Amino acid sequence: MARAFGRRSIIPSVLPSRTTMLLAGLTLGILFAPRNGRSTRTLIAQRYHDWMDRISVWLESLAKKTRQQSTRVQGVVYQMRERAIPEEMIVSDEILAQRVRSELGRFFNTAIIDIATQEGTVTLRGSIPSDQEKQDIIDMARRVRGVRDVINLFS
Repeated sequence: MARAFGRRSIIPSVLPSRTTMLLAGLTLGILFAPRNGRSTRTLIAQRYHDWMDRISVWLESLAKKTRQQSTRVQGVVYQMRERAIPEEMIVSDEILAQRVRSELGRFFNTAIIDIATQEGTVTLRGSIPSDQEKQDIIDMARRVRGVRDVINLFS
């Protein structure tokens, strides 16, 4: 006769384990206890809300960083596209605005900068707090291929 060591049943058990039953009993005791359960439920609710607040702050910071990185990636993509186009080609206002936005997007948040172009002239508008940042943005815009002049309308 052959012995079967460690043989398991092929049909899984539908009954919960002892640990599951213990946890379920503790949970029911906390939820339905008239005196002690109230303070425990309040503590659980406070910790839950604190945890959710921390998660929302983390997700907001992650979204902000993602938007910034997206802008930088778009800038690099536009820059790579522009390197493939010959210099002699006439640049439309839309392409020139994309070039300026891609160049500025690598270092600055372009969502707060309004960029308008007309026949090689770039007009920059927005609320930039630092004079040094304003000057850096203007200098970078002037270095973009196809820009003839930059008009500064920063406030």
